[in-house]
Amino acid sequence: MVPACCVDGCRTIKRPRIVFHRFPLGEPVRLRQWLFRLNMDINTPFRALGKLFVCQKHFQANDYYHTLKPRCRRRLLKSRAIPTQFIPEPALSEAAEHTGTCRSGTGKAPTKKATVLNKVNQARSVLFGVDGKASTGFDWGSYLERETSLAASVSCFAHAPLSDYWDDITVGMKVEVLNTNAVLPSKVYWIATIIQVAGYKALLRYEGFEHDSSHDFWCSLVSGELNPVGWCAMTSKLLVPPQNVKNIPDWKDYLMKKMVGTTTLPVDFYVKLAESMKSSFKAGMRVEVVDPRHVSRTRVAVIDSIIGGRLRLVYTDQTDAPENVVADFWCHMWSPLLHPMGWSSRVGHVIKTPGEFKNKINIQCFLFNKANHITS
Repeated sequence: MVPACCVDGCRTIKRPRIVFHRFPLGEPVRLRQWLFRLNMDINTPFRALGKLFVCQKHFQANDYYHTLKPRCRRRLLKSRAIPTQFIPEPALSEAAEHTGTCRSGTGKAPTKKATVLNKVNQARSVLFGVDGKASTGFDWGSYLERETSLAASVSCFAHAPLSDYWDDITVGMKVEVLNTNAVLPSKVYWIATIIQVAGYKALLRYEGFEHDSSHDFWCSLVSGELNPVGWCAMTSKLLVPPQNVKNIPDWKDYLMKKMVGTTTLPVDFYVKLAESMKSSFKAGMRVEVVDPRHVSRTRVAVIDSIIGGRLRLVYTDQTDAPENVVADFWCHMWSPLLHPMGWSSRVGHVIKTPGEFKNKINIQCFLFNKANHITS
């Protein structure tokens, strides 16, 4: 049997000058990255993966080591190369340049939506990691349901990610989401309607349940689990109606009527989310921060961690901290309490510094540019 590319939507078969790659079965972490980026089940058995191939079209030109022979068929992947489900446009032309192949007869260039969805996959891997899942924490869904509380809109907070776009997320919007009301062994999806929006959370109802709220469920709009209508068609995923809905004979006709005049998530929703969460701060950077116990002075601190735009600052001088206690301080990255190294010396403000920093407050390696506005 002639090997063929296993990626959904790619029908490339093995032929001269087209290179195919096997899955990295001996590298568990890298293997999971491949499966996630190709929208494949991470629990796929090794015996099945051993028979599958991914063609060169799903890699960028810089994923390969350069060869001295421009027409050499053997192309070596770099150890960190990860394929993408959609054929990246630069890869088509650059791959042809390096291998002597042409684009004619090897597949069409990706559509605009395919290019955007490729960026979405990259944004998701940055936001949620390899598994595509955000970290779990407090269950806001059950709390909001129990307390019947009214949550403030994300648009009320100028520093919150997607604040400028959040008013576009409205009740009645349609999305495609994993169908948990199905009995099929593989993952299937279905269309759901946003019934309520509470902060970043949304109460969803599968199409077909009409006024039946017994199967409503809460989901985070920024978890990576919600997709715009049309995503399943673009990624070759199955749309399967809920098994508990028995009274709809023609689902196609039903959906055609329900979808008239509705809206959905922007195709680049997760790209915008990733952009809105970018920060120039990095763990290990040193800053000056207003001392919360003595607001007339500042202190030198090291950024220990960054969570949701909030910085955990650990003071470099721990002499006034109780035994076995680390003196730290949390603040948002846009907080006016935060200043770059050298700020106190420049403006004549009192600063509490450990001995190692006295008279060295303007060391260039500790300086950074403080952002003066929020970028969307």
